[in-house]
Amino acid sequence: MICPKDIRWICGEIWTEQGSSSGCIDVLTGELTDKTTGNTLDLTHTTLIIFPGYADIHVHLRGLNQSYKEDEYTGTKAAASQGITFLADMPNTSPRLDTPEALDLKLKAIKRKAQIPVKPYAAVPQNPETVEKLAKRTIAGFKIYPSDLEKREASIKKILETGKLVVLHPELPEADRLEAESISQRGTIRGCHLEGAAVDILASLSDNKPSKIHVTHASCLETVMKAKTYGFTVDVAPHHIIYNYDQHLDISLYKVNPPLRSMLDSHRLLQLIIEGRIDIIASDHAPHAEWEKNDPLSSRPGIPWLEAWPSILRRILVKPGALSQQEFFQLTVWNPRKLVRVNTWETIVVYDPYYQGRYTGSRYSKAIPYYHYMSEYYGEARCVYWRGRLVYGEETRIFSTAR
Repeated sequence: MICPKDIRWICGEIWTEQGSSSGCIDVLTGELTDKTTGNTLDLTHTTLIIFPGYADIHVHLRGLNQSYKEDEYTGTKAAASQGITFLADMPNTSPRLDTPEALDLKLKAIKRKAQIPVKPYAAVPQNPETVEKLAKRTIAGFKIYPSDLEKREASIKKILETGKLVVLHPELPEADRLEAESISQRGTIRGCHLEGAAVDILASLSDNKPSKIHVTHASCLETVMKAKTYGFTVDVAPHHIIYNYDQHLDISLYKVNPPLRSMLDSHRLLQLIIEGRIDIIASDHAPHAEWEKNDPLSSRPGIPWLEAWPSILRRILVKPGALSQQEFFQLTVWNPRKLVRVNTWETIVVYDPYYQGRYTGSRYSKAIPYYHYMSEYYGEARCVYWRGRLVYGEETRIFSTAR
């Protein structure tokens, strides 16, 4: 059986924020009901489940002048293949998304190419007067990078008055001036204290301001706890959970910002996830061309994740019972959607939660395929619909995997 293009209703086990129940959903409107009229895909007697899809609030789709690394089509197609149906795209593109003109170019590219819903972040502009113009666009929020804390404080203060979501890369600008020739050395000199200090600075600027602050890709327990004392939400990235510098990884390939930490730090983040003290998991998908990841000192930071992270993390967290399915969905479906305020049911995913396999390389992303090779999967997207349109799964046969 092929994922039908002209389906109107899907019936089966539907997962909402309140849990799972049997029912039917209108593929076009997202309306939940017990009765259907018209073409219906009935999954009632299978182990397949229905949910809105994962939401990833930290990705780098590149595009524009960096389309050789990734673009709005290849990145969103890769995401859909994993059952990811919303992306918030970072603004450190070329051109940087800190002017209305650059942001409009990005929005047009998204509208033309994206296979799932995408909202870009705006970058901190040099001129504070530009903030209001950026805030009026359809954006996920504003992204603050380490250099912004040093060079664009006036604009940050203006942003904090808009009421828009503000996402912080938690490192001081000094971190970008530190380099090393090994993963462990990099994780040591670009230490956790630089993360905590950045959180302190933004907290001092945000006092009594209406904007909500979110700290992204926290790599240290101390960063998470400090952010929580200020009432900020926090996400962690898969690479800070799975990889660490004690594994003696290649610095060119596994160079990320913030850097990989020790195995103990990774285990502490896992513990925080299991204890419910992390709000969101977000990938920080950051693809580069192969020639940009060759040299230890000049290598561009980032690891590609869109075709791998949900299934790999379900194998680590859900399969052994560390998290329930609903707890995992809270981190990857419900909480990220609430943070960026997106329509939950404009996308629908038919998902096999019991599928087991291995990652064997990129199918849609332009990212180099060396990462995560042969890592175990647990779960797979079968069909993905966006406002009634089939965007992934036309050639995928629907079948359920035995428990």
